[in-house]
Parts: sequence; structure tokens; C-alpha cells
Amino acid sequence: MAPKPKVEKKFYEVGGYSGVTAQADNGFKLMNSLFKMMDMRNQIDEKYAKELEAFSLTQRKAFEKIYENSHTKNAINEMILEANCTAQIHREARKRVNEQCLEKIKSFRAENWNKKFFGGTVQKDQYEKAFKTAQQSWATLDKEYKSNKSSYDKSCQAVISQKQAVDNLQMTNDPKLPKAQEAMTGKENARNNCRTKYEETIRKMEEVKESYIGAMNAEFTTYSEFEHKRLDFTREILQSFRDISQATQS
Repeated sequence: MAPKPKVEKKFYEVGGYSGVTAQADNGFKLMNSLFKMMDMRNQIDEKYAKELEAFSLTQRKAFEKIYENSHTKNAINEMILEANCTAQIHREARKRVNEQCLEKIKSFRAENWNKKFFGGTVQKDQYEKAFKTAQQSWATLDKEYKSNKSSYDKSCQAVISQKQAVDNLQMTNDPKLPKAQEAMTGKENARNNCRTKYEETIRKMEEVKESYIGAMNAEFTTYSEFEHKRLDFTREILQSFRDISQATQS
């Protein structure tokens, strides 16, 4: 049998904020990956520039020893010189990316995240703590609700089972019937008590539901400001990288 698919909790459920706070760490990982990607691209430009310069040097020396008319040599030297020019263009692109992308990412990362020693970020923990505090009273009621609902369901089932036993004894006029009926009364009383507790918990949850949602929304707004800032910066840095990483002459 295939395992049941994991059902993600909704935001207002107890612990349902975990998907939100996880994004604080994911944003940090994305910044690291963006930095690594752009730096790798820069290293490729640097490697290519060095190879072009090495090509220019070796070819210049090689053709210096070959006799040829000046027109042909000039054409060859222009081709060799082009390699140096192209190397410089790639170095300029690399410089722009360093200054306008990589340095900005490092600054933004340092301003918005604090990395923990064993991984993850302090920011995620802070947001989780804020959501957990906002959810504390509701979590207590939710635990009480689940416990009382379970007790009520079991007591209802017990009454149903006992009623079947009583009905069977009545059909045969069994002498055990009075005790079974007495037990039936006890189980009905227990069910009624469980129902009262269950309904009382529901009433209390309805009373605090609005304030609970308000507290969660307030924390979500605080987190959203953090996330919107990250998204805006990400769009800005991607656009910048696309524009300035091109190896073109200024």
C-alpha cells in the first residue's frame, strides 16, 4: 500500500505557520545560491580572459618569427589584438558584476539574516517564536477540543454498544436486563457530561477565534514585510545581473 500523501496544515491550524517561517531560511539559501551562481559566472569570464591573453601572447611571438608582407602581418596582428580587447571586455563585465551584484548581495544578506552555527537562520526562529506566542492560547484550547471530542465520540459509541446489549437482553427477557439498563443509564450520563465539556470547548473557541486570527494576521504582516523586501531585492539583482553581465563594449 502506498503511503498516504502528507497533508500540509492550513495557516490558522496549530503549527500551520511552519511553511511561512521556513521561507525565512529558504530566502537565505536563495541569496547564497544567487551569489554562488554569479560568482561562478564571473570566474568563467576571468578564465576566458586569461586564455585570450595567453593566446594573444603566444601567437604574437609565433608570428614575429615568420616573414610576411606588412599588409598580411597587420591583418594577423589585428586578429591577435582582438583577443586582448575581448579579454578586457570580459574583465569589465566581471568588475561590474562584482561591484553591482555580488557586493550588494553580501550587504543585503548581512543586513537581513544571522546564520546559526548549526545551520538555519536566527530570523526563522524569531518568526516561529512570534507565531507560537500568538497561537499559544488557541493551541491550548485546540488540545482541549481534541481531547473532549475524542472522549465524546467514545462515550457515544459506548452508549450505542450498551443499547444493543440491552435490546438483546429484552428479546430473551434475560435476568441480567436490569443491570444492563442501569449500566445504560450510567453510560448515557457519561456521554451527556462529555457532550457538555465538548460543547463548552467549542463555545470558548468561538469566543477567542476573532482575536486569535487578528494576532496571527498581525504576525503575518510583520513577516510579509520581510519577505516582500527580499522579493524586491531578488528581482532587482536579477535584472541588474542580466543587464551588466553582458560582455559588451561601453
